Amino acid sequence: MCASLQEYLQGRSPHEQLRVAGDAIKNMAEVCFQRAELMIQGWENRYNSEGPVLDEDFLAGMIQQTMFLDVSDLCRQPKSRKSRQGFTGNPVESIVREVSKDAVLGFVDELESGDSVDLSMFC
Repeated sequence: MCASLQEYLQGRSPHEQLRVAGDAIKNMAEVCFQRAELMIQGWENRYNSEGPVLDEDFLAGMIQQTMFLDVSDLCRQPKSRKSRQGFTGNPVESIVREVSKDAVLGFVDELESGDSVDLSMFC
């Protein structure tokens, strides 16, 4: 290849020789680059510990992107419910009543002091 390039360059102007030689070197560098890329890709595919590399388009026909499911036949209108009746259990007398502020503060003081708490003040 170099011999045929030298034959072609004979008789040309120095400017033309440099331009053609530069183009030739550029083309040879691109060929070397492409060969190196193929070699590296082949090596990576052969020694890839994660498994084979698949192109994005390889699985395109096997993957479902969207789905529509009509569930209207599975749904039914709710039945009307009977009106709720009030509480039917036995009435219980409430123990809720008002407690003075002093009684609550005394209870809090007993809790903070760690003494036994007397709940009788609330009953």
